[in-house]
Amino acid sequence: MSNDSKISTVASNLIEEAKNLKIEGNHYFTSKNYDAAEIAYSRGFKVIQSLSAYLQKIDAHNGDKINANQKQQLCEVMSIKIALMSNQVLVLNRLGRYDDSVTICTQALNEIHTELTIHENEKPSSNNRDEFWNSVETVLLTGQIKREYNDIL
Repeated sequence: MSNDSKISTVASNLIEEAKNLKIEGNHYFTSKNYDAAEIAYSRGFKVIQSLSAYLQKIDAHNGDKINANQKQQLCEVMSIKIALMSNQVLVLNRLGRYDDSVTICTQALNEIHTELTIHENEKPSSNNRDEFWNSVETVLLTGQIKREYNDIL
């Protein structure tokens, strides 16, 4: 098995694990078990973060010369990362943890900016980007409104 094939297998396994955690979180979310959903999304994010760091090391080692399969995996990683963070923000918002929601939004913005800077040619799908930006906007507005409402009380 070649080194590229091993890397691809590891990446595929981690991507699948993160997707499964996202699905698990979605199940908990629809069941209104927000604490369990937050844990699943958080675990999925940790998996995808470790994969992202791993792929960045590979990129650095290869002198930023990545093959088409690795480019596809990078796009998939970014899309999953956006979805997991977006979902986690929505869960935190449902739990009334508005400051945590804003913190995750800020982290997400920094993460995505860094990813897009490192991999200028690889972009996540527009659907996930739009979903993420809509979630960020909703969370920031909701958090601001709730904080203002609490200040009035």
